[in-house]
Amino acid sequence: MQIQFLLAPATQFSRDQYEVTPGPSNLSALCLFLCSLGQRTITAEPGDTVTLPCRAPSSSEISYLEWDRPDLKSGYVFLYRSKRFHPDIQHPSFKERVELKDSQMKDGDLSVTLKNVTFNDTGTYKCYIFKEEVMLTQEEGSYGLVGLAVGLTVFVALFVSVIVFLKRWKPIQTSYQRAPEEPEPKVSNISV
Repeated sequence: MQIQFLLAPATQFSRDQYEVTPGPSNLSALCLFLCSLGQRTITAEPGDTVTLPCRAPSSSEISYLEWDRPDLKSGYVFLYRSKRFHPDIQHPSFKERVELKDSQMKDGDLSVTLKNVTFNDTGTYKCYIFKEEVMLTQEEGSYGLVGLAVGLTVFVALFVSVIVFLKRWKPIQTSYQRAPEEPEPKVSNISV
């Protein structure tokens, strides 16, 4: 008897459904979407190992990868977040049976392999990805004058500080002269 895996078609989520508040670095959500390119059916025999394919549109860093089966009441098929796999919140029926096909996710390959498939694995599987992008923009010339003004101000402040320091701590030059010696009293030999 055969087991069938159904991969759901791609769907783009609207940004208002998953709101991301940009931080000071202009961090913005690039996309959150279902990854599979169309509905596909994968057929396997009990005990087989199957690959559930998922590919990101580009090779940029993936911050969140979730493989889910909508009929599961809790847990995930596979969850990768903060640069690591989270087996602690994986559905018990998938523990130690699911892993990334390519642990480095090179070239956007986010496929997972499911080992030792059973009839209970029959269902629809969805791959969700969240990618973040940092966008830094700088207008030409907008910081040149500010940088020059700050640099000159710092230079003048340092120069004045050095002059004040040298004047204040300049050693006081004194000349020491011997006081004129008093002439020794003349002792005269007076004979009496």
